[in-house]
Amino acid sequence: MVMLIWMFMGELTLITAAGLGLGFFWQKLPAQMPWFYSLPWGEDQLIPKLWHGIGLAILALICVLNYLVARKLDKSDRVVALVVESAGLVLVCLYLASFFRVISIML
Repeated sequence: MVMLIWMFMGELTLITAAGLGLGFFWQKLPAQMPWFYSLPWGEDQLIPKLWHGIGLAILALICVLNYLVARKLDKSDRVVALVVESAGLVLVCLYLASFFRVISIML
């Protein structure tokens, strides 16, 4: 149970740091930023910068739901609960790697 709490707090710390970074650089960012790199070159790849904040909020919601599922699973099978929470941590790291890459390109 303690490991789940530490992983969950780590996820929320990373998301909070990303949100603070986005808030700090908000005025310096352009109105639209790239995100959909798989689409053809041009305006199809751009999204409004507000969606980056919404993405962080959705990511936080997914982390909370993932933690609740892992906590419920922890009562019956500790290994499965750790795998579920670890998958959430991997999801956060992958999303934030893309997030920070886009922010660094725009600054």
